[in-house]
This record gives sequence, C-alpha cells and structure tokens, in this order.
Amino acid sequence: VWSEQCAKLPSDSSILSGIACAGAVNYEFYLPSGYTAETLNILAKKTLNSSELAISPTGCQKAMKNLVCSNIYLKCPSNIELGSNTFTGYNFDIYKDIAAELVALRQNYSFVPTMVPMPFQRPCSSVCTNVIAQCGAFLSLLGTPINCLATTDYSRGSLKGIYALQPSLSKPAQYDAKNDPAICNVMDSVFSVQATKEPYLQANNPEGFCYGMVKELFVPPASVLSSSLAPMQPPYVVQTLIEKQLKQAASALPVYLSRDCKIAIKKYFCGSAMFAPSKQIVSVALTQSGYGAYVGYFPSSLTDYSFYLPSYPHQDVCVEYATACQQFIAIANMDSLTPNCNKSKGGVLSYPSYNQTVSSLTTKLMGQTLNIKFITPPNTMTASTFKTDYYNTKCPDGTVVPNKKDPRTKWVPGTGCAVACKPPLFSLQEWDSFVLQGQIVAFVGLFLVTVFILTWVLDREKRKQYLVICFAAASCFGSVTSAAISLVDFDEVHCATNAVPMDHTDGFTVCSVQMLTMVFCGIWTTAAWTLLAVDVFMKIVLGMRSTNQYKYVFYGILFVIPTCCVIGASQVNYQFVGVVPFCWVNTPGDIAVVIAWMGGMTVIGAVAMASVVIRILMSLMSSATKDSSKMSDKINMVRLPLIFLVVFLILISSFMGYRINISLYADDVQEGLGSFLKCVFKNFDGTQQSWKDACGEHPSNRFSEGLTEWVWFCFIGQSIIVSCIYLLNPSVWKFWLKKCLNISEKVGVESTVYFIAGRKGRLYSEYGSRAGASSSVLVDNRERGSPRKVSPRKTKPGPSPMLMKKGLSNIRDVKVNCVIVEEKNDADEQEKEENQKDEV
Repeated sequence: VWSEQCAKLPSDSSILSGIACAGAVNYEFYLPSGYTAETLNILAKKTLNSSELAISPTGCQKAMKNLVCSNIYLKCPSNIELGSNTFTGYNFDIYKDIAAELVALRQNYSFVPTMVPMPFQRPCSSVCTNVIAQCGAFLSLLGTPINCLATTDYSRGSLKGIYALQPSLSKPAQYDAKNDPAICNVMDSVFSVQATKEPYLQANNPEGFCYGMVKELFVPPASVLSSSLAPMQPPYVVQTLIEKQLKQAASALPVYLSRDCKIAIKKYFCGSAMFAPSKQIVSVALTQSGYGAYVGYFPSSLTDYSFYLPSYPHQDVCVEYATACQQFIAIANMDSLTPNCNKSKGGVLSYPSYNQTVSSLTTKLMGQTLNIKFITPPNTMTASTFKTDYYNTKCPDGTVVPNKKDPRTKWVPGTGCAVACKPPLFSLQEWDSFVLQGQIVAFVGLFLVTVFILTWVLDREKRKQYLVICFAAASCFGSVTSAAISLVDFDEVHCATNAVPMDHTDGFTVCSVQMLTMVFCGIWTTAAWTLLAVDVFMKIVLGMRSTNQYKYVFYGILFVIPTCCVIGASQVNYQFVGVVPFCWVNTPGDIAVVIAWMGGMTVIGAVAMASVVIRILMSLMSSATKDSSKMSDKINMVRLPLIFLVVFLILISSFMGYRINISLYADDVQEGLGSFLKCVFKNFDGTQQSWKDACGEHPSNRFSEGLTEWVWFCFIGQSIIVSCIYLLNPSVWKFWLKKCLNISEKVGVESTVYFIAGRKGRLYSEYGSRAGASSSVLVDNRERGSPRKVSPRKTKPGPSPMLMKKGLSNIRDVKVNCVIVEEKNDADEQEKEENQKDEV
C-alpha cells in the first residue's frame, strides 16, 4: 500500500540551512509510508556528512550531493494523481527493465503483475556518471568507486513475495540509462557549495573580528559549528557563521582589556576558528610518507590531485594569549576562555609547535598497503597585518591606559587600565576644582600679603613688629611658590606618567620643590605664630615691657628650625600622595620631620595663648567695677593679636586633624577604593555613564572633598586670612590714605620754593599762578627755644626784602602768611598710640 503523499522542501532560508539537500531538490518528492521530510533529511545528512567528502573539490561535492539527494528524495511525476484507481501519472518505466522476466513468471503464477506502477521517478544515469567525471581521482584516492550500473528494488517491499517465490528475479537499474527527463530525474537544479578554501570577506573591513589577521581560511564542515547545520552549505555561509560566533563572544569581552591582551585574544580565537588553508598534493604526500618511489605507479590524475587541509595555530599563539591575558583569564574563570596549549583530538594537536599529520589515507598498490600522511605546518600568524593602534583600550574615569612604561604603575587586575595619577578618590570635576582653587587662592594671597608686608615695612612704627613681618614673609614666600607652580600644568608637576604619581625616584623636580617649600613655609609660619604667642605671653602674663632683648633668639629659631626640617625632609621619601592636591613627605616619614615639630610648636603656642586669655579675663573681671573705659582699652589693645592667634590655630589644627584622619582611615579608604573599582569595571561597557549609575562618581568611603579643599586652602590660603585680619585694622587704612593724600598734594602743587632760615630753620613759600595769591610760610627755628606761633600779617604788594636779597625780585604781589608749626599735634599723638597698640 503506497502512501499518497508528495511534498516540497520549505522555502525559509533559516530552515534550509539545516536541510542537506537544500538547493539540489527543487521538485516535489515522494514520502514513503511511515516517513517524514525530517526522516529523509536525517538520512541525507548522515550520508553527506563526511570529512573526506568535505575536502573534495566543489564540482565533486555538487555531483555527490545530486547523487545522494536524487536517491533519497525520489521525484514525484508532475501529473501524478495519488490514490487513483487507474494510476494516472504513475511511472511504469522503472520495472520495464525486468518486464520480460515478469511475463515469463506470470505464465506460472497468474498473480504476478507484468506492469508495476511507481509514484516517483528514479535518477537518470547522467547523475551518476557526472560523479565519476567530477570525483574520479578523489574517489580513487579514497578507494570508494561508484557503480552506475547498480540495481535496486524500488518497490520498497511490495514485491517481496514475488522475489521470495523467484529469488533469481532481477531488480531494475538504479539509474535510468535513457536519461529522459520525462521518465527520470536529471537533477537539473543549479546551486553552489562552499570550497575548502575561501577568502576572508572581512579582510579589509576594520569591523571584521579577524581584520588584519586573516586573509583566507580553511572552511570546515558546517557540522563542526553545529550539528543542526547541514553539510555542503553555500559559499561563505560557514565563514559568516564563524564570524558571527566570534563577534558574539567578543561582545561579552570587557572593553578595558589591555592592548596586548586584545591582540593576543584575537590571534588566539581567529587562529583557532579560522584555520589557515594548507595545500596538499598527493604526489608530495606520497613522498613525505616515504613512498616517493611509488609515485609513478599512480595515474597522473591522482598524483596531481590537490586539496586543502587546516593549518592549526602555533603553540606560541596560545602561550601569548595565556600570558598577556593571565589576570583576566583567572578573574573570568570560564572554561571557554581558559587555554589548553597542549590540547589534542584524535592525535592532532590543536596548538602544535611543529609540522604534524592532520589526516592519513590507507590504500593498496600491488598488494602492498600504503599509509599516506598529509602534513600541515603550524600557523604562526606572523603574516598578520593588523595595526596595534586599532586595538585601543577603553578605561573608565579615574583609570587610564599608561602613556609610558613604569614599574610603579598600579594596574587594575585583569584589565589594560591602571589607576590614574589623580586617583578616583575624587571625580575629574573635583580634581579640576582643586586646580582652579589653587590658582585663584595663590594669586589673591600673593597680592594681599604683598600689601600687608609693604604696610608694615613702610610704617616706621609697624616696622617694629618684626615677628608679624617674619610671618608675612613666610606666607609671601609660600604664595609666590604656589602661584608660580600653578602656572605649570598640574599633571606635569605631580605626575611622572598619567598613571604614576611623581616621587623621590624622579630626581629633583617641581614636585620636590613644592614639597620642600610646603615644609619650609609650614614650619616657618608655625614657628612665627608660636613666637608671636610667646611674645604676647611674655608681655601680658609675665609683665615684660619689651622683648627686644630676645629678638635675635627669635630670629635664630625662625631660621634654624625650618632649615633643619627641610634638610630632614630632603632625606625622606616624598610623592604626590593623591589624597591632597600637592606633593608631600611620605607617611610615616612626615611625622618626624614635620608633624612632630608643628604639633609641638602648636601646643606651646596654644598654651601661651590660653594663658594670655585667662590673664586678660582675670584682669577684666577685677577692673570691671572700677573703670569700664580702661577695660575697653585693654580689650582693644589685645584684640587683633588674639584674633590672629586663634585663626591661625584653627588653620594649623585643621591640617593636623586631617593628617591624623589619614593615618586612622587610610586602610579603610584603600579598601573602599578597591571595591569601587571592582564595581566600576563590572558595569563599564565603554560609556562613562554606565558605571556612574551603578557605582556613583567616587567611592563612598573616602576623605571628604570639602575637608580636603579646606586643608588645601589652609596651606596656600593662610596669607589671605592673616592679611585680611591685619589689613582690616583702621590704622592701615589711615596709613595708606595719608600716603595717597601726600602723593596727590605733590602732584597738585604747581611750584614750591624753599628757603632756609637760620641754621635749622625751614621756610616754605607756596604761591599760586596769579599775583596776590595767598601763600603760607612754615618756620621752625629750634635754636631759639620753643616754637611760637606768629599771626598772619598783611604785606604791601611788591617784592619782600628777603626775596630781593635772594635775587627773586621778579615775583610780584605775593601775599605771605607765616606760621610756626608745632612739632606735635593731637593727630600725631593718636596715630602713635595706635601704632603702639599694633606693636603689642
């Protein structure tokens, strides 16, 4: 009973990739009872999925595919009516081959049919002979000849009883010798199959995964990629699938891998997935196998036959990958990424270091068995033309690809990124803020402290406050250095490379100058502040009227202590520490040469200042009921120095507190930074926002940005605070106002004539541009006793006798007013008192 079903292959290309006879079968085919289209496909795939057949020429592969598919997918006649009682459209030609034998048998057995209708067509003989033409040499090499005269029982068991009755009954020919398309299947479909060697389609496309590394490749059977794929795929299908798989795998790789690792990964995976084609010639293989003497015994069509086999990547390619990506492989801990450079399959090394036999063939010649070996060299991939600049590493903010090699570089494990010179404890915006703050504060402080120093130097009374001037000089020196350094690029000053902070091993640099300046100015200003506190203590608490006898002792302290600390700091390692935006002595070395000295002097100054405050409070309490005006005078007398001492104590205490904070929490901050970097690289996909959303812009456990800015300001901005304290004193305003008025008066006067009256007398005559203008003459004659006042008197127009005597008779109509000036007046007394207060 025949199944009445004719079917066609699906047209969906995604399905066709898994159908072995796709392209060859373009007709309706017959499905026997109990069979499905998938059953036929499995049978076809099993027959065509041969590693030997996969390396045959494309013409041979197409011929073999037609042969196999025409026998499995039997063609339904175009006009067949399945199930028809009259067998309309059925094929009666197949069993005409044995019609004479059936007629003879029918004479003895009436139930034997003389005509057997078949619901399909058998292949034409041309399908088979084409295989011989295309695959003759290859089939001879394999020792598997094709018989185009074979016979077969197409009845699929329906004539089983007749063949049992007459075992000698012949079977019809498997291939129709008439080659008539009307009665047999000529397999006229046009299709293509892949060659064993193809040019790499992405060889000139930078987007190709193996761009610059692969020019051509050996194309393996599709089943190597997936068992669901059919053999003998169209050209470039397998290559495209390999490319797709490589890109999918690459998309899972992090973008932060080092350039060396990226190159090694691509060489490793491209060499392992896209084998280099190695041409094999039978005559050469015979010679390499030791059968060179037998070459002449084989037909030239066989000895000249060539095909391609894969050349596996050299073991160095695997070792390079294992070395360059060692940390990444360990962190990833994935079998697919872990290389096995000694891996082998079927005796063939996946990463050979020498020429190896990848295939062999056994044949016989004159009764002797020959084992022909096909040998391929390892693919060193040295002919790769890739450009290393193409494989750039992407790093998140706070990490960089080092621009120079340096053993001090702190790499992020498993990546091609290193912690930046400016570490990610602060965001890039915060680092920029530090730099801008340093520039602004340095120049503003330099201006203010310069005005401060000029005021105290030019004023003869304030000039006596040498400790204040010393303090201002230290602040000025620090401001000058900070302003000069701020003009240089921050990274150039503080970074040996973009990933390595500057330190003592880099020799004498701007960073070392900054460190020494910071130490010197820090110790100097602290010492000056301490001595100022001690000076006030000696005058207020100890009741000394003057401390000038200790002036040179104070000078010595201000010179010796900072100098010794600087010498000590120069012998201790230093670096740009990254937790503050300047170069500093390495911890714990800074404790001995800086912190201990600053701390000790701070304690001394604080004790002295506290004693002064207590003494003043006690004095105020005792005199509060007696004379409130005297109490006010005492408060005004010590107000300014106390404000200065308190403010500077806040500055230095801030730095000391920050330093203690660093010592206590440095390990916690480093641990937080490590966790932060793990989070960053886990979420980094090449865009900065990808990790910021998940991890934030900086570690949650870090030194406060605000506190860091304040400490930075305490170092370079103390000149601003101290200058403002002193420059806001009204006496300073009056001093500069007086200077400005004197300058303006000198500029405004048109002429001045000076007369000398007596040995020490002075006569000033000032006159206007018109005759009769009023003038004043100031006379001071100290030899005649105390000064006296002379009332103005009127004079007649004309030259005075004194003018005539001096030869100035040309002056006319000058009205002279004469007064004698007192050497002291109330204003002078008041200014002197204020200056005395400033001195205290």
